[in-house]
Amino acid sequence: MATHKSKAFVTEVGEQYFNLQLTINAKQLPKFVTGKLQRVLATVNGFTFPCALRPVKGSKDMYITLSKDKVKKSKVEANTTIVISLQEDNSEFGFPVPEEFAEYLSQEPETMDMFKQLPAGYQRGFLHYIDSAKTLDTRIKRCIHIGSRIREEFLKRKNK
Repeated sequence: MATHKSKAFVTEVGEQYFNLQLTINAKQLPKFVTGKLQRVLATVNGFTFPCALRPVKGSKDMYITLSKDKVKKSKVEANTTIVISLQEDNSEFGFPVPEEFAEYLSQEPETMDMFKQLPAGYQRGFLHYIDSAKTLDTRIKRCIHIGSRIREEFLKRKNK
């Protein structure tokens, strides 16, 4: 897959329900953006994070929703102007694989095959859940728990 350089531009931080939202004008979008839901790496104030770039209904503009955690880490506030940089996310799962989970999957190749067959949203959700643990012990426990959840989910989908 071709790599694309990131593109930086200025945008407004708005509020949407309980989250902050970054709306990106269609004219500012990098060439790799297709206009459909797309995974990107965004950098705001030195904090880089994977996220979804979503289309604004009835417009060619796109937006990114910032969770409370991303707001805190990127140090943004509502109703301000920021500089954001977008880069195409070429990662395999649209989210970094925690080191502990990569090791777990290397020892459980059948679980890895099952994981790869899950919908992308499930994959990202499981990876985020493991990655959000603060301690090594908790991440390892979550790897084992998620491994069994993957097998359960795979069997449930297979038996439909």
